[in-house]
Parts: sequence; C-alpha cells; structure tokens
Amino acid sequence: MKRLMFLLVLCSCILISCHQAIKEFLLIQPSIPSSSADEPQLVIDPQGHSDMVMDVMFTPDGSTLISVSRDKTIRLWNVETGELIKTIRGQIGQGPEGTLYAGALSSDGTILAVSGYPYGAGRYGHPIHLYDLASGKQIDLLKGHERVIYALDFSPDGKWLASGSADNTVRIWQIPGSAGVSPASNADGTSALPGVLKGHTNRVYDVAFSPDGTKVVSASYDGTLRLWELPQDLTGFQNLSGLEYTE
Repeated sequence: MKRLMFLLVLCSCILISCHQAIKEFLLIQPSIPSSSADEPQLVIDPQGHSDMVMDVMFTPDGSTLISVSRDKTIRLWNVETGELIKTIRGQIGQGPEGTLYAGALSSDGTILAVSGYPYGAGRYGHPIHLYDLASGKQIDLLKGHERVIYALDFSPDGKWLASGSADNTVRIWQIPGSAGVSPASNADGTSALPGVLKGHTNRVYDVAFSPDGTKVVSASYDGTLRLWELPQDLTGFQNLSGLEYTE
C-alpha cells in the first residue's frame, strides 16, 4: 500500500514538473504574427483541381484541354497523355475572391477569356480577364458589368466576346487588336464599346453566338431564352432588344 502511494505521489510530481516546463517554454517563445490578408498564401498544388470544374474547352487542334475551376485556377492538359501542361492563376484574394465561373477560347486558340467572383468582392469592378494562352500572361481586362459574370462566348471570327452576368445583361465586347481597332477605356475605367443587351429580369447564366456570328442567344434564371439579332457593324452599338422565348 505504501509503495502504491509512493508511485502515485511520484507520478503527480512528474506531471506537475512537465506542465510547468511546457508553460515556461511557451512563455519564452516569440509570438508568431498571423498572416495578413494582403500577404502571399502558401498552398499545396495537388497537380489537379481541388474544387468544381465550371468550364472546359479544347484548343483548335484538339491536343489540349483547358479547364476552369472554382479552385481559382486554369489548367491545361495534354489530351493524349492526360498530363498537366500548365497552370494559370489570376488575381485572387480571401474566401471566394478569384473563384472562376466561366471561360471561352478564341477561334484561333490564342486568347483565353475567364471571369467569376472578382478580387476585392466587386470594389474594383467585375472584369473579364484576357490571357495570352501561349505565355499564360494576362493581356487585358474588360470592365463594365456591375455584378458577377457567369457566361462567356467568342464570336466565330474571334473579334467579339459575349458575356452574361448577374446584373441581368448581356454585353458584346470587341477584343483588343481585332478589326484593326483597340478599344479605349472610359473615364470611369470601364471598357469602351460594349454593346449592352437588356431585357432579362434575372441573372444570365449562359450565352452563345450563332455559327455565322449574326445572333446571340442568352439563357436566364427569369425562365426565358432571348435571341438577339446583332447589327452588321457591331462597332459602337449600345442597346438592343431581343426576341423572347419561354417554355
């Protein structure tokens, strides 16, 4: 009995000593500041997407698949081998800032357009990012939408881009350098020359050009499809009304 009591007292002393040592160790360690929201964040690259893939497209020659994901990355894949070729990352922030919802590739395979929930949660606008696919570098921003952009599509000739947004509009943008004209910017920083197609009463979640590039169809959560007939000269047009189709 005495031996058991001795062991219990000894164990208690050891535990008290360990607790005190750990406490003293923590007290003398320098505090580690928490990372600022503006500082780079170290993340593990799994060499694959870690969230839902929102859009996919092939390059014109069919050799490469491009995937756009909610994990804030664009990935290029070798179709034959399945290997990852390149990862493109845009401007990202905390939480959903930088999440990608839509992508489109120009008909010649040189320009990639992507959009989604913007950096700054809309404080700096809701831009469409244009990338040079070969280098992976951003070459331009198209600004004008007032809310998140959910859909993108290039015209067959690659000169124009259609976008659909939660601001209930469809916009038609001239791609910089196309048709021998580079769009200028307005005084408020928005991109000049967007054609604004108004008529939907809820967010637009898909857009597509017709094969001949003369029409655009849009789908909205207002329960309608709208068919928009575009003017022959798209340069400088502003507003159009579309034909409405419902189920």
